Amino acid sequence: MTDIINNETRATMKKLLILPLALSIASCAFTYKAPTGQSETAKSSISTDVFSKAKRSLILSGYKLTYSDKLEGLISTDYKVIDVKPKHADCGKTLGLDYLKDNRTKTELAFTVILQNKTIEVKSDIKAEYRPSGIGGTAQGINLTCISKGVLEKDLLNKIVR
Repeated sequence: MTDIINNETRATMKKLLILPLALSIASCAFTYKAPTGQSETAKSSISTDVFSKAKRSLILSGYKLTYSDKLEGLISTDYKVIDVKPKHADCGKTLGLDYLKDNRTKTELAFTVILQNKTIEVKSDIKAEYRPSGIGGTAQGINLTCISKGVLEKDLLNKIVR
C-alpha cells in the first residue's frame, strides 16, 4: 500500500515541479518590452540627379526594387534578410536582454528613398521575429517592433551621394 501511495505521490510531485518550470519558460515570451520613439532617417542636399545612382546602389547591395518612379522621386525595395545589430536598431528587450543579440532573432530590412526639392531622404523598415525553440521542437514566433538608429540609412546615403 505504501508503494502505491509513494508512486502516486512521486507522480504528483513531478507534475507540480514541471508546471512552474513550464510557466516560467513560457512567461519569458510575455516580458517583451517594445521600444518607443521614431526611426531615424538620413537626409542630404543634392545638386545632381541621383535617382539612377540610388537605384544602382540598392541593386548592387542586393535589394529588389518594388517601386520606382523618377517623376515622383520615390524608390522602394522589397525586404531583404540582413543581420541587424543593436547599433543599427532597437527591437526591444526581454528580462533586460537585447533581442538583437540573440541568434534566434531573424531580421529583414527594406528601404525607401525619397528625392524631392534637391534633397534625398533614406528611410528603412525593419521587421524582426524572435523564434525560440518550443516544447517538442515547435517554435512560437514573436514579431518585434524595431526602431532604426539611422546607421543603415546613413550607410546607404553615403553609397548614393559619393
